[in-house]
Amino acid sequence: MAVGKNKRISKSKKGGKKKTVDPFAKKDWYDIKAPSVFSVRNVGKTLVSRTQGTKIASEGLKHRVFEVSLADLQSDEDQAYRKIRLRAEDVQGRNVLTNFWGMDFTTDKLRSLVKKWQTLIEAHVDVKTTDNYMLRLFCIGFTKRRPNQVKRTCYAQASQIRQIRRKMVDIMSNQASTCDLKELVSKFIPEVIGKEIEKATSSIFPLQNVFIRKVKILKAPKFDLGKLMEVHGDYKEDVGTKLERPADTDEAMAGQEMSSGSNGHYPANGAKVLHMRDGNKEKVQLDRNAATRACQKDRQYIEKLETELMNCYQEIDYLQDQLNIRNVEANIMGGHIHSLELKLTELEKFPERVKVMDNELMRSDSQCWLLMEEVRCKEEELQKASSQIEKLESTVLDSQCEIESLKLDLTNLEQRLFDAESFAQHSAEHKARIDKLLGEHELQLHEAQKTIDQLVLENKQSKELSPVKGPKQSPSTSGEQLDKTLENGGHAEYGSDNLILERMAKQNEESELLIEQLKEELREQKLKAKEDAEDLTQEMAELRYQITGMLDEEYKRRSCIEQAAIQRIQELETQVSKEKTKLSGALRRLQESRELTHKQAMEIKKLKDALERFNSAVNLGTVCKSCSCGFCAMLIELSNCSIEGPSDARSPKSNHIDEELQNQALIEWHADEASDGDGG
Repeated sequence: MAVGKNKRISKSKKGGKKKTVDPFAKKDWYDIKAPSVFSVRNVGKTLVSRTQGTKIASEGLKHRVFEVSLADLQSDEDQAYRKIRLRAEDVQGRNVLTNFWGMDFTTDKLRSLVKKWQTLIEAHVDVKTTDNYMLRLFCIGFTKRRPNQVKRTCYAQASQIRQIRRKMVDIMSNQASTCDLKELVSKFIPEVIGKEIEKATSSIFPLQNVFIRKVKILKAPKFDLGKLMEVHGDYKEDVGTKLERPADTDEAMAGQEMSSGSNGHYPANGAKVLHMRDGNKEKVQLDRNAATRACQKDRQYIEKLETELMNCYQEIDYLQDQLNIRNVEANIMGGHIHSLELKLTELEKFPERVKVMDNELMRSDSQCWLLMEEVRCKEEELQKASSQIEKLESTVLDSQCEIESLKLDLTNLEQRLFDAESFAQHSAEHKARIDKLLGEHELQLHEAQKTIDQLVLENKQSKELSPVKGPKQSPSTSGEQLDKTLENGGHAEYGSDNLILERMAKQNEESELLIEQLKEELREQKLKAKEDAEDLTQEMAELRYQITGMLDEEYKRRSCIEQAAIQRIQELETQVSKEKTKLSGALRRLQESRELTHKQAMEIKKLKDALERFNSAVNLGTVCKSCSCGFCAMLIELSNCSIEGPSDARSPKSNHIDEELQNQALIEWHADEASDGDGG
């Protein structure tokens, strides 16, 4: 285990708390001295740590830069827009000697100078003074508008601006290079250079508000105490008077006698000498006793003084603490007073704000009225659009009715087409039956023709056979009888055959006539069927053409109606969306105007409360006068400084407050009216 240093072993008490040391106890206050160019020499105080070891207080103070308003340095509030920078150069006693280190304008002054109807001209130049200070000077100027000038001619031209800038540079370099820093600062305060620039440039273009707005030190020479003392002029260090403690007269006289006795001669008379010696011894003893008593008294007096000194130190520490507390309280009250002064300045600006608010309210009311009118117009347009939509819906219904009627016509046409197709099928079936019958008749005719052909052949054969048989039977006698019988029989057979042939011929003729009649009927039926089929096909083609034409026309008409309706609906939807956006924008602006009026009413209420609190604080001044502490007196002085002013300025404030109350009432009334308008 490593052995280390334990802090608690070396200490007698465990966990001893450190004493809290006031950081201001080790610091000293030093007075800041401004150069003799300024009327107020004592600018303020600064704080620095005391000299400890190698850390010297004066070294910590050197080269500190302090920014002071020229109004405080010259006791002139008109010069409050200039900020002077002072740098600590040397420390003598409790005084810090400073020198000029730069100058600048406040931003509010620069903003107040910039206006319309005028041209801003700026120039800068680097100049070296006679005491070897390198400075950079910034100049600013504005053109002056004549009463007869208009906007086009009141601004300076580019060539004139260049000439004026050249003049500015020449005058600044001439004025700064011929003098030292002290003389140059004395020229800055009354603005000598700006006036000279105005005179020199009046022939080019008249100028106004010409200022050296900024001075910057680029390079400074080596420190010279003699020159610094010349800058501060009649400055003398505050030296205290030296107090010496008074010596004891008896001891001084005894010393003188002893010295004279030592330097004198012994007398001739020994008795006298002895007597004198005894007397001197007694005197010395008495002197010693007196000296011891005096030393004791001195010691007691020193102890008493030390105790008194300790008491004084304690009282000084206590008073220092009280002073710090009072300073903190004074700073707090100063900040509070500053805030009250700012509020007072705001109250002075309050009538303008009230006027602006009134104008804004009037504008907002007019805008609300216009918006309400627009809303009414848009409502009327919406009503018109709704009526047009209803008309379009009625037209759509009419078109749907027409479409339904067309559908019914189409169904009727389809029924007719179906009937025509069924008739065509029946005619085709009838034709098929007729064709079948014709085929059967043709078969019968063919068979009859065959039978006729056979009969014709048999007839021929019988004719051929009848003459051959007759001569063979004639030679015999017996054959005559046979011949007679045969002739009788042949005649009978021949007559019967002829009858049969005649019958067959008649039947053939009848069948041929029937066949021809059937053929003619078949031809007629075929022609009728062809004509009916052609008529049906032509009618179907015409019906199809008419239906397709009607369908195309209806489709085109419906598509046109639908497109027009869709286009109109889209236009109406866009109009409705635009009106909705306009209405929402109007409502939003109305809400913003209401919020603005509410905020302004709240600001007015806050300002009233602040004014009442300030008046109550002012009324408390009488109570604070009876207090013995100096803090209340300081408060009274500050309140007097902030409240004192022209009594005439008070009366318009009260009038403005009355106007504020009236304006607040108007604001509230306008807000109610706006809400009623929205409800309507």
